[in-house]
Amino acid sequence: ESVNYVDAHDNETLYDLGIWKLPKDTPMADRVRMNTVSLGTVALGQSPAFWHAGTDLLRSKSLDRNSYNSGDWFNHLDWSMQDNNFGVGLPPEPDNGSKWDAMRPLLADPALKPAPTDIAKSHDAALELLKLRSTNPLLTLGSAELIKGRVTFPNAGADQTAGLIVMHVADPAGAGDLDPAKESVLVAFNASPATITEAIDGLAGVEYVLDPVLIDGVRDDPVLATTAWDAASGTLTVPARSVVVLNENAAPQVTPTPTPEPSVTPTPTPAPGPSATPPVPPTTSPAPDPQPTPWKPGDRLPQTGTGAELWLVAGGVLLVVAGTTVLIARRRLMR
Repeated sequence: ESVNYVDAHDNETLYDLGIWKLPKDTPMADRVRMNTVSLGTVALGQSPAFWHAGTDLLRSKSLDRNSYNSGDWFNHLDWSMQDNNFGVGLPPEPDNGSKWDAMRPLLADPALKPAPTDIAKSHDAALELLKLRSTNPLLTLGSAELIKGRVTFPNAGADQTAGLIVMHVADPAGAGDLDPAKESVLVAFNASPATITEAIDGLAGVEYVLDPVLIDGVRDDPVLATTAWDAASGTLTVPARSVVVLNENAAPQVTPTPTPEPSVTPTPTPAPGPSATPPVPPTTSPAPDPQPTPWKPGDRLPQTGTGAELWLVAGGVLLVVAGTTVLIARRRLMR
């Protein structure tokens, strides 16, 4: 009953919110990372989520906070990823005029307009978030009961480190194995501008590895490559402005190797010596004659037997034919 989002058609886009809320001198690379961290909070959460159209492309409406009647000039969405529509002018006065003075220097600053390469990086990182969600059943448990029973937030509370959120999702054996490949998942969001290293409550001794989706992404993100997990102390290192997913992989199932049957070597029969009694050959009874198969009218004559037997049969047939012919001739003469 809850659909989560970080930006929508109302108010500013996610990129424009970053223009307002991040320090003005924040590098564009960090703005891209913050866009990903923000989207990650809903993409990797348990709730159904939606993204505003173009939010993965750093879409801007030039700070317009209510663009329903602003036309294509402010609502333009460039699917070719060459421009994000930032700095195209002051947005319409009715909903934005009171902030025009603050908007002017921001919209005129070329450092705040992303290049096509920045838009492409944001898009690729967003696709990684979607792949993490779609390939990890523990991130979409699907019911309040499962969420309450399996999701915890270690290190939360009054002493929580600013900018860091850690989520643990358990998949205990015997309690309905939702993902046979994993025992648990650890998700961490670091929205701060500095790397955070912190011991995670209750996870010392657990082995975690970076999710394969992120391992593939590390090639294009050297910052993410600094993610580290120390199993002995249960300490996690999360790079600045990053979201990471680590898996506690299930122990591989080992199929027992069947024990081979012991081979038995037959005892050889000793050769008869001078004093040995020679073996008596077994007595064999002659095989009984096979019973003949009854012959029925219309059957072909059997093709077995000696040549003499075949001549006898042929001769008998000739005698029957000759006798029949003689009888027919005598009856005709008598008439």
